[in-house]
Amino acid sequence: MIKIYIVGLLVLINCSSIPKKQLLQVENVPKEKVNETIVSVLNSGMSKSFEKNVKSEIDINDKVLKIEELKINNNTNYEVYKVKTEVGKEYSLELYSKCDCFGFTKTMMLPLVITADVKGNLIKSFLEVYEERDVTWALPLHLYYKWKITATDNLLYIIVGADNSYVGEKILKNVYLPVSVSLAAINIGLSRALLMTNYPFFASPFGKYEMTFNEYNDKEKNNNRIKIKAIN
Repeated sequence: MIKIYIVGLLVLINCSSIPKKQLLQVENVPKEKVNETIVSVLNSGMSKSFEKNVKSEIDINDKVLKIEELKINNNTNYEVYKVKTEVGKEYSLELYSKCDCFGFTKTMMLPLVITADVKGNLIKSFLEVYEERDVTWALPLHLYYKWKITATDNLLYIIVGADNSYVGEKILKNVYLPVSVSLAAINIGLSRALLMTNYPFFASPFGKYEMTFNEYNDKEKNNNRIKIKAIN
């Protein structure tokens, strides 16, 4: 029994060390390649246009920012999006941060989201919902966030990165995942009843996500369960 406990502890330590090793890659990016202001981020030539939804991933190949005046004290890879808006109109920004559930290391990115106008001025966003959500037909286990944004210009920039201040920490505990992914895809309820495994989840500097941008509606209520850093 003691041997099993020791092996389990070693596996747990190894799982938490992998995201930290990944973060070292990000932190070792030369200083001259790190954008340190919102304006430099917007001028980096990496902005992508999208109308309502996007599927993407933050990884080591993305550009890097570190903006200490906004209390972003760790390097983070990022992506930039621009979307057309109407001045004074309210919008909802929804983000789904997906788990990497394969192998022994279960990780998810805690997103860092910055909203700004063309000149690099921060646009205030109000975080209405943030919660952990179960497996669905379309998504794996994921973290869900919803912001309310009032447009101040005809163009909104959305910067998405990882909140690397929590990398290597457990962000979800005692999460039960189906042992059989194929069975989960066929019948989530059956897999949950028959094949369950208990896993901790660790914060990672990298991760896949989906994001939608629509006119605002008030169908969700606030739920304070998951850490997040939103800059506004």
